[in-house]
Amino acid sequence: MEALIDNFKIFLIVMLLYLHIPFCHKICPYCSFYKHKPSAQAQMLAFVDALLIEFDHRVEQHGLNIADFETLYFGGGTPSLLSAKAIKTLMEGFAERLDFAQLDEISIETNPRTFDQAKAQLFADLGFGRASLGIQSFHAKELAFLGRDHSTDEAKQAAGYLQSAGLKTNLDLMFGLPNQSLASWESSLEQVAMLNSTSLSCYHLTYEQNTPFYEPREKGLLRSNEILDEGFFTMADKYLTSLGYDHYETSNYAKSGCESIHNRGYWEGRDYLGLGPSAVSTINEGDGFVRYENVSSTDIYIAQAELREFNPTKEILTQKDWEIERIALMLRTNTGIAKKHLGQVKEQAIQDIINQGYAYWRPDKQELESLTLKGKGKLLVDGIVEHLIST
Repeated sequence: MEALIDNFKIFLIVMLLYLHIPFCHKICPYCSFYKHKPSAQAQMLAFVDALLIEFDHRVEQHGLNIADFETLYFGGGTPSLLSAKAIKTLMEGFAERLDFAQLDEISIETNPRTFDQAKAQLFADLGFGRASLGIQSFHAKELAFLGRDHSTDEAKQAAGYLQSAGLKTNLDLMFGLPNQSLASWESSLEQVAMLNSTSLSCYHLTYEQNTPFYEPREKGLLRSNEILDEGFFTMADKYLTSLGYDHYETSNYAKSGCESIHNRGYWEGRDYLGLGPSAVSTINEGDGFVRYENVSSTDIYIAQAELREFNPTKEILTQKDWEIERIALMLRTNTGIAKKHLGQVKEQAIQDIINQGYAYWRPDKQELESLTLKGKGKLLVDGIVEHLIST
């Protein structure tokens, strides 16, 4: 109990700031995040004003210290779809509220079709230091299946724009697509290597409810192959680590010093403030964590901002909830989950996965131990978490 309270106090020291930008120029059939096409330029500008209003409101409401913010992350949706005027207004507004020089990382998610060299340079000039570029594949048929409207050449060009502007560039790829082959996956990995990005995300295609892919999947029209999936995962791990990338989280690789600080903060259980429609926040309010979720409607969100009356849903996390989340998230990382967070897990359940060669006890710098996945265990992380918390 005392250790958990100490952790609450530690995580109060820093906070992550996330902005959900819901606008997309094209809706991808696999994406389950709240998003839509912008109705007009005026909606974008009203939305930018709403984000700044909500930030001021939430800082006052929760008594937050703006000096404690560690990262600023623009997610979506497609943040790079914002007009130059909108993104400039937004960044200048936050520059007035935060000391960008004190932030460890400022990131933006991008799509190849939504910016050029001038806009990439604008990102850098406004303070962004890291960009994540959604490529997903370097093959036309796979891109078409995923609903992507950029070409391979456009993806390469967009990566060049970001890199020449001086931004650390993360590239997103996707595996486990129907009819995807190991050869095509290897080819995409080789293309990424040629682009020399500082980090990569290799995501397995999942079929989420409320997406166009979900119903065909339920009808058996879209199938996956577990044997191939293991091959995709293993190939990426072997190939990318041979190039000097650290496999620091189940889906993420990075060169030394280029890991996503913002995402690692989520995995480690730091407080985070989410702004925008559907955005989620988790904040320590002294006696535990409270989770808030904003309304999933841009128009209603803007109307709430105009009235200065935000009405997010509220969920109080129990200590058990918090510990289970730590297990689920930290087991995905190369640092593993500290033994002190496994007090509610049966020793036999832990020993089971160690005996199967899926995990080991990893000593850390403080001579403590962390349960860390290895080999095939990294691929089976979701099932392993279920085993640990339900046995």
